[in-house]
Amino acid sequence: PPQPQAGTGESPALVAASSPEKKESGAGSPAASGLAPAEQAQGNALTGTASRQHVLVGLPVDARVIFRGKSYAAGRDGRVAIMLPAGAQSVRISATNFQDWAGEIGAADAGAEETLTLQPVPAHPVRFTGLPAGANVTIGDRSVAADASGTAIFELRSGRVRVTATAPKYLESATEQAILSATDAIALAMEKIPPAAEIAINLGPEISLKFRFVVPGNFHYGSLPEERGRQRSDSAWTKAEATTGFYMAETETTQKQHHKLTGKNPSNSRALGDDSRPVEQVAWRDLVGPGGVLEKINEVLRQQGLPYTADLPTEVEWEYACRAGTETAFNNGQNVTNERDDPALNSLGHYARSGGLLAPAPVAKLKANAWGLFDMHGNVAEWTYGQRSRREPVLRGGHWRVSVVYCRSASRIESSADTRPTDFMGYRLVLRLKE
Repeated sequence: PPQPQAGTGESPALVAASSPEKKESGAGSPAASGLAPAEQAQGNALTGTASRQHVLVGLPVDARVIFRGKSYAAGRDGRVAIMLPAGAQSVRISATNFQDWAGEIGAADAGAEETLTLQPVPAHPVRFTGLPAGANVTIGDRSVAADASGTAIFELRSGRVRVTATAPKYLESATEQAILSATDAIALAMEKIPPAAEIAINLGPEISLKFRFVVPGNFHYGSLPEERGRQRSDSAWTKAEATTGFYMAETETTQKQHHKLTGKNPSNSRALGDDSRPVEQVAWRDLVGPGGVLEKINEVLRQQGLPYTADLPTEVEWEYACRAGTETAFNNGQNVTNERDDPALNSLGHYARSGGLLAPAPVAKLKANAWGLFDMHGNVAEWTYGQRSRREPVLRGGHWRVSVVYCRSASRIESSADTRPTDFMGYRLVLRLKE
């Protein structure tokens, strides 16, 4: 057979393999060639000489042979029949994912079959980027692990390929990608598996800490000048953002939970005999200092092999979780209507209404906010990292000893790390996902 000559065209499909079938009898007849008598006659008229049928075999199934401006398509058997005048004739052949071929066919005068072999388009390196380090990328029967920069490299020919990527903590990605000769890099995006909406940390028999996932987002922080009950300590009304998701405890930490973690119950109200009340008399250093609550709960998480870090919320995180999408004084969409005994607050929080309370109330007895968090208003004030600095703690949420206006979503009490604990100081934990 004639030697192929390198062409300049390229095609965008996958490599297609084909093999010629056995030569059919009567190959020289118009019926066997697929040419109608009129077509054969037309070939004679064009050339001015007697035509002969010439059959090319071994071509890819989608090959097209161009002879004197006319295109002939290969069949499923990779064969093309063409009426040629005597002598060698120049043709061009193109096929998906093969190099174009240009040369002469039909040098033999007698009708015959001629086998041509097209050369595949050479493969070239393609980088798949934007992946988690170590992600497994599969194309066909080949798999490559992404390097530390999140890149996996394959040698690919032009065409369409299916790319599948898997990685721990990520949803499987499967996409169709077009590979061209100029393609050197393709960015892939993998989505993390969404965190569970709720989780529970087991502390012992019938003792657990329950958490709700808080998705990241923007919200308005602080209070407007005209908000009824606004205090000088309120932050100015401004746009803020919780940049990453986190888990917030459903309730303030109870006396039972605190005792399990620390072996102590400092609460004044422990004498009342209900350890489902929030723990109080908790100082800042009891939480963040050496041997404190955070150190102990993180050791529990480590022993259980859980991918979280326990912490206290920042002020922004606390108010974002408290408001749960609202912009009103209370997280049920209502504002202050009565500063001594407010129906809008009565269903949400324990505060000094009418004759007041003797102690904080058991947790989760009133209505939760839209994100499933209880007692964000009143009961005990909750320690948070201050907005200016993590070393300047702030108490949020109001408590059982104060009136309505001090239990608003924007209410805050600036404090210090050395503040002595009182019977209204408690805390609520958050969990942060480890990367």
